[in-house]
Amino acid sequence: MTRIELMRIVRFGVVGVSNTLVTLIVDILLTRAGVPIPIAAASGFAAGAANGYRLNRAWTFHATGVHGTSVVVRYVAIQALGAAISAGGAAALADLLAVARIAAEISALPVATAMTYMLTRHLFLTA
Repeated sequence: MTRIELMRIVRFGVVGVSNTLVTLIVDILLTRAGVPIPIAAASGFAAGAANGYRLNRAWTFHATGVHGTSVVVRYVAIQALGAAISAGGAAALADLLAVARIAAEISALPVATAMTYMLTRHLFLTA
């Protein structure tokens, strides 16, 4: 693995942490403002995804010339797939194998993260 690729992976992880923080902050603020939980949660996820798009495009992959509706749509699809893999994997581990919920979430996360990294890398470096 090259040094450049390793730095991309580290940056992707940092962006992921910032996405989680943005998601939680927006969710908490909207919930406290009386917004129904499903709307607050979806809005938080959307804010985190928007943060990830901006930071991954500009900082992680240095793909500032890559833009347009099709790129955004593909990025959103990658995020949705990652969320589905994470949720599905955690549910399968918790329900089928009787793994504790938090352990199931933690176990599913690396698979979802690796998949979203590879697809996001392909999106921004080949678009």
